[in-house]
Amino acid sequence: MRKVVTVAVPGAPLLELGIPSRLFGAARNDAGEPLYEVELASADGAGEIRTAEGLTLAAPAPLDRLADADVVIISSSESLLDPSECDRLAGAVRGPVVAGGQAVAGRRIASICSGAFLLGSLGLLDGLTVTTHWRHSELLARRHPAAKVAPDALFIDEGPVLTSAGVAAGIDLCLHLIRSDHGVRVANKVSRACIVAPFREGGQAQYIEAPVGGVGGPVTAGMVQWLLQHLDQHHTTASMAARVHLSPRTFERRFLAECGTTPGRWLIQARVQRAKEYLEGTDLSVEAIAQAVGMGTGANLRSHFRRCTGQTLQNYRKLFSGAGADAAAGAGAGAAAGAGHR
Repeated sequence: MRKVVTVAVPGAPLLELGIPSRLFGAARNDAGEPLYEVELASADGAGEIRTAEGLTLAAPAPLDRLADADVVIISSSESLLDPSECDRLAGAVRGPVVAGGQAVAGRRIASICSGAFLLGSLGLLDGLTVTTHWRHSELLARRHPAAKVAPDALFIDEGPVLTSAGVAAGIDLCLHLIRSDHGVRVANKVSRACIVAPFREGGQAQYIEAPVGGVGGPVTAGMVQWLLQHLDQHHTTASMAARVHLSPRTFERRFLAECGTTPGRWLIQARVQRAKEYLEGTDLSVEAIAQAVGMGTGANLRSHFRRCTGQTLQNYRKLFSGAGADAAAGAGAGAAAGAGHR
């Protein structure tokens, strides 16, 4: 069982504090046993946290529990926009989290929204590509010029350090971590249990008009579900546009507004996700999987899979199918490094 500790910063939004507990807490193996132990600690060691909404929550885990954590998640807070407050809290959590100027070996440390500022005060952003809520991107770039800030990404995985945009992007980040540890089948079970979209790309735009996953907009509501049921078929922008009685140009513009990505890129990602399910749960050959997900040939599937995940088909199957799934708990995170941002 892996341990996840959320560090609650004073003034953190209640919703963002609950995201890691809800998602990691819903991850179960086939026997129904929990895969994560989830705890909440206050950044200043006070044992409780006053949220942005004015509620006081117990945060009983002492800060020294961070030393045993496999994943540390830093919550957001408007207070972190104040450099002195950010530095004060960084001093409180630095010991258990940072060693030699880097995240403690074998541990992943992630931030939601403005939590990236605390990672910056810990010295963990230098030389990395990172993100935060688009409203704070310019400030983060000014405060930490040695980091490359990507203002439009949902989340970015840079190995031991991960950053995400606000609120819903924290859901995407946690699902990404669960996929990295235990594969797409477990992550999809969590998404179904929590009634959230199973995947959004890390590089997908923050500026979306529809709910999480883009499945509730007037154009994508039916189209996305239909595509997921017919991934094995050939689709073009023109053929998809014809189904919703729009011109290709209008359809692509509306799809981008509702899903935050183009129809073609969304389709590739959906096919890669489906291929992961086949690799985890079947013995089908690469060529058969390519046909089943609409990639056509094994060579085409291999190319897109490697580009989207940073892994080979063979390595992914070894990690996440059968006995290999046990090994994935130790190796999956490193293998997935960088997959969240392209």
